[in-house]
Amino acid sequence: MYKTILFGALSILGFAAQAAETTPVEHYSYGTHVDIAKVISQTAPDEYKDVSPVQLTYLDSAGVRHIMEYDVVGTGKSG
Repeated sequence: MYKTILFGALSILGFAAQAAETTPVEHYSYGTHVDIAKVISQTAPDEYKDVSPVQLTYLDSAGVRHIMEYDVVGTGKSG
């Protein structure tokens, strides 16, 4: 019984990992309509660069997972 539960849990995790790998990265451009219901994660910008890309992973109102990449302006200073 424990093997069956463990196998089921690992199968679900494997499916989730596979889904994450197949989510295409969408590039944001000004004026694009974005339907964000829940933010899952966001990468941190490089504050020492003038402009650096950031990725936002989110679910839309239908529960579909998206990865959107957009540029963020940093300080461009090292301290």
